[in-house]
Amino acid sequence: MTTPSHDSPLTQGAVLPHLLKLCIPPICAMLAVFSYYLVDAYFIAKLGLEPLTAFSFASPICFTFITIGVALGIGLTSVISNHVGKYGISKSKFMVRDGYLLAIIMAGLFLILGQSTIRPLFSLIGAQGAILDYVEIYMEIWYLALFFIFLQICGSNIIRSTTGQSLLPAISTLLSAVINIILDPILIFGWWKFPELGMAGSAYATLIASMFTFVFTFGIVLYKRLIIWQLPNIRLLLQKHWLPILPVFIFATVENISPSLGEVFSISLASDYNNEKIAALGIIGRFFLFLLTPYIGIFIGLTPFIGQNWGAKQYGRAKQAFIFAGKICLIYWAITSIMMFFLSGLFARQFSDVPEIIAWVEFFYHYVYFSVLGLAVLNLASAVFYGIQKASAPCILQIMGLLIYIASILILKSYLGFRGILLAEIISLLLVGVAAMVWLYRI
Repeated sequence: MTTPSHDSPLTQGAVLPHLLKLCIPPICAMLAVFSYYLVDAYFIAKLGLEPLTAFSFASPICFTFITIGVALGIGLTSVISNHVGKYGISKSKFMVRDGYLLAIIMAGLFLILGQSTIRPLFSLIGAQGAILDYVEIYMEIWYLALFFIFLQICGSNIIRSTTGQSLLPAISTLLSAVINIILDPILIFGWWKFPELGMAGSAYATLIASMFTFVFTFGIVLYKRLIIWQLPNIRLLLQKHWLPILPVFIFATVENISPSLGEVFSISLASDYNNEKIAALGIIGRFFLFLLTPYIGIFIGLTPFIGQNWGAKQYGRAKQAFIFAGKICLIYWAITSIMMFFLSGLFARQFSDVPEIIAWVEFFYHYVYFSVLGLAVLNLASAVFYGIQKASAPCILQIMGLLIYIASILILKSYLGFRGILLAEIISLLLVGVAAMVWLYRI
């Protein structure tokens, strides 16, 4: 008689409860992450059009670096969780140490690189004059925060990949968002006898919040005794611990930064127009990312469920989970499409009272936002691809989407101007969604 295995708990029990437990904590964590920049945009908008425009330039660069940190976290999770599964936590503590070392080195390099290239990089994108000065003020401080953001991402993934707990990392991220929300107005506007720091105050709020999340997650790692303090063996560190991370990190980086690079490209082209249009793109982008949160959370939760059940050859459960997740995404898409069609103008007025900015935000959510359905399909398909060990597929689809987006912008901009930059999103998202479904169907 065969004893049932408990090493793969997701292959047993009802499908829907597993999905809810897997998806809800990441959704909450992602809401917290994206609330950073939505709240930052709200308070910075109160400073005037130029700071809001500068923040619109800074945001996609910030997201690009953060997504590189997320890709590193995915690589760490892949390697550490595999090692824990084979040898247990007690024999994986040195991998936790080496994971932190890698995160520290990468964060330090990006800190130096970022601070030394602020003006050349943002001048290339199109920021000029006072806008560029505001960007420099913000980014000099924000790159310090990036150092702790990398370490926090590393710690969260280490906790998930060793203990299997997703709630504690989600709580740390949520607390970080709350700290950021509280500190933003205090430091930006100088409440309660604090100095009025303006746009720099927003960056300092992010720095303090990211330092807190690093201390919180590292405290959990220490409390659970997940790390060892012996000096590393350099050959073992490079060949056995860091090298296996590389392919996953590269695929995840290319996949994750593609949307941010698309946003950078659209803003660089929009710099040919006035500040109102650039500010409108910034507001559109912050709302858009916030609304994407459930899709990303479902992707994060669905991936391990697909992986375990595919590995156990329980294809029916994997398909059932995919259908459940698809129905949830479809309902959410319908609700948010209707909500933003009628309320986008109201939301935009909370950030700006400039009629042109409000009009462009309304245009996007009236005529373009519906195409986010293609992105929802891509996230569902990516969860399956990662679950069945085809990590290159999401990367290829994202590159294809980026190339289609760039080509669509260049063509439509020549005929429709700024309106064409916004409408290009429809073509790229829907085509990538169709391509993802066709690829998934063939598999």
